[in-house]
Amino acid sequence: MKNQLKEKKEFFHNNGFVVFENVLSKNELNKVRKKYKKIFQGHYETGVVPDKIKWIYGRDKKNVPRSVCNAWKSDYDVARVVLSKKIGKLVASLENWSSTRLNQDSLIWVVPGAGSVAFHQDNPYQDWHIPGKVITAWIPLENTNKNGATLEYLVGSHKNGTTKRLNKFFTNKGYRFISKKLLASSKKFNRHHVVAKKGYYRNVFDDQCHADLKKSVDLIHNSEANFMISYDDEPEIRELYKDYNIETIDTKYVGATPEKRGEIRTELVIMNYEPEEQKEREKYIQTRKCEEITGSNIFLSVFKSVEKGR
Repeated sequence: MKNQLKEKKEFFHNNGFVVFENVLSKNELNKVRKKYKKIFQGHYETGVVPDKIKWIYGRDKKNVPRSVCNAWKSDYDVARVVLSKKIGKLVASLENWSSTRLNQDSLIWVVPGAGSVAFHQDNPYQDWHIPGKVITAWIPLENTNKNGATLEYLVGSHKNGTTKRLNKFFTNKGYRFISKKLLASSKKFNRHHVVAKKGYYRNVFDDQCHADLKKSVDLIHNSEANFMISYDDEPEIRELYKDYNIETIDTKYVGATPEKRGEIRTELVIMNYEPEEQKEREKYIQTRKCEEITGSNIFLSVFKSVEKGR
């Protein structure tokens, strides 16, 4: 772990950014994902209004990027993510800080056709602090890819020093456009896209593990033997096993952590055969419903990028 962190720190200082995976739970992020639109519509769980509201429902145009600043004050689930001790410790470790404090959060919603956030550095917007003492953590709530909805870095551009502020933070131009007034030599830097894909089981199963399991399942099937496996219901799993028989059951999580205990979730039962009799299948499903399923079956994932500059 220490060697891995050392490598992360070296990468961060050389390139100006670093990616950490499996930091926050998918459940935590999904709670924010399900309610962020309500926050933009003025529904504040705590009763506290965010510090800055740059888009108001019904007042501003729909085809513009939307953002609110310090939404953690307005919503408990946002606060649990933004104030995560895990994020604080990771950030402190990158610069050998003894502690960290939250400066601010920005909840940004970029709808299709609304343009994008222009290339920029964050330090110029925090000019009250000692230069180089602010690190930004980017936490996507959706899958992202190279062609859209992701963060892009100019690798190593932080070594050029701090840039000026942008005249416009959001732009309708291609998001890859960089004004020469901001950075005259942008072409000399390689570009890196942060691709965030939904994960599965934190610290247990990653994408490769699932691919390896699928190979084993295929081997069993090709050997003309029967198999039955269960998974949490996720689109990626349905796609992975689309050639097999998939049944669904509702499962209550009993042995999970207190905040998740009692949740009803859909579980997939995947087989390479049809049960001989319908009553046998129903009996199996009823048995599964009664089982105590531990918290290890909950999907957890996060992709967080810490930036030093771009």
